[in-house]
Amino acid sequence: MLRWRIVAMAMVVVLLVAHLGSVARALPSAHSIIINLPAYRLYHYIGQDRVGIYDISIGHIRTPTPTSSDVRRFEIFQMVSHPTWRNPRTRQLVPPGPNNPLGTRWLGLMKIDKVVLTGRQTWEALARQYGTTVNEIFRANNLRSGTPVRAGQVVEIPYHNGYGIHGTNAPSSIGTPVSLGCMRMRNSDIERLFDRLPRGRRVPVTILYEPIRELIDPTTGEAFLEVNFDVYRRIPDWNSALSAAAARVAIPLNRWI
Repeated sequence: MLRWRIVAMAMVVVLLVAHLGSVARALPSAHSIIINLPAYRLYHYIGQDRVGIYDISIGHIRTPTPTSSDVRRFEIFQMVSHPTWRNPRTRQLVPPGPNNPLGTRWLGLMKIDKVVLTGRQTWEALARQYGTTVNEIFRANNLRSGTPVRAGQVVEIPYHNGYGIHGTNAPSSIGTPVSLGCMRMRNSDIERLFDRLPRGRRVPVTILYEPIRELIDPTTGEAFLEVNFDVYRRIPDWNSALSAAAARVAIPLNRWI
């Protein structure tokens, strides 16, 4: 009798493992987006697989697109089909249609800043400073209502100040630095991306500023450099930076020149 119980329990374990494996395989892989501003490119990933590459335009040198850092990350938190645009200067509303600068789709970006608290702030003051709410701060940090502010505590503060990825009514601007900081895409491209992104889940977005990128060819395994114009003029000594990157990938610079 005991032997049959052991066999039955073993069969249950095997079936449970098989079921969990099938569930894991059925779960959708995480979506993510990586943008390299000097390359004017947006890369869409599902898991480790790159499933889309899109041309974009970026912020003008006087109104640059913000970038990710050790203390700042981004997420898509809002998806709107046929958005209405509010002119930031005149506050005039432009309805959906061919004259709308947002084009046919809008992906709103949430900035999430990592902040070390001094202990002198209040949650209400932090919320006002970043244009968010106390509830949003608590939700992002899994804090209970009434949690006190403690000196040295590190929190993430999510806020939206108008930046996003959107379509355009000026497709000739793609590949140029002309916007107020948002990233534009051709309407056909953002419609395709919009349709592929999951609903109801925030998608992480990494915004890089890397005019010189050290990469590995996935087919050959060979190191190479991707070099783009330093559009925001953030590299003080271009020749030295290029030479140093070439030395790190162990290939003479004259190979590309």
